[in-house]
Amino acid sequence: MQSDEYPPLVKEHMELMKGRLAFLPEIRQEIKSVLALPQNKELPPGYQYMEFTPYIDLNSTRKIFSRLREVLSRLDNLPSPQEILNESDQVRLSFIFGELEKIKLSARIAILALQTNFEAGIQNWGFSSHDIWAVDILPFFYIPARLVVVRKESSCQAVFGICLSQESVSTSVLKMELPKEIAETFEEPFRNINFFQTRSHLIMDGIGYELSTISRTSNSTISFGNPSTSPFIEMEKAFFGIAEMIVNEKGQQAEEDYLTEWRRYIER
Repeated sequence: MQSDEYPPLVKEHMELMKGRLAFLPEIRQEIKSVLALPQNKELPPGYQYMEFTPYIDLNSTRKIFSRLREVLSRLDNLPSPQEILNESDQVRLSFIFGELEKIKLSARIAILALQTNFEAGIQNWGFSSHDIWAVDILPFFYIPARLVVVRKESSCQAVFGICLSQESVSTSVLKMELPKEIAETFEEPFRNINFFQTRSHLIMDGIGYELSTISRTSNSTISFGNPSTSPFIEMEKAFFGIAEMIVNEKGQQAEEDYLTEWRRYIER
């Protein structure tokens, strides 16, 4: 079926998809710019990190760069912007659009991991002389964000990064120091996790979290979504509370808008 034979609503949806797909060259260039960054960024003064990590390495810089190169390769396999503009088959256009959306999500998560880790002074994600946790904030139908907290002996450093638009993979990252006591208060729910809770209903829209932790003795990663029981509700509130403190102190309109949207997911 040719595009002029589709009903008006389908035509409108096809134009919307083509509008999003028009950002493909910009997305490709943004990823190339990130890949051009040095992979061994100098750590902040006074930051000590255990370089020798013989155990599980979950989010190393090398692995994230490798993931971005794979994303770029997937982008290169998509049709050219002109081919997309001329595409008249709704099914094929929907497939291309779906592929780009999956690619963008992978790119955003990887770029946020790189940038927040760099700001926090983390080059490799393994066993550390500090207590560190990071959470990927993954709304089902919105752009992702990431929060990283590094607890030292007398202070706490927090980094919050967001994606800036639905169309691109550009990001914004904020960093600030927090009193250690505040971090410990927010982290109290982490100490009471029940991994085997059940849920009686399925939610098709909502938000997911992937929490990674490292310390002198262990590292772990857990994922959960649409928290409806304790302590996951309290953990979600802790994530939001720290992000809100950072945004209130240093955020701009983009970060404030992100918190507004995130709050809507929490209040559902």
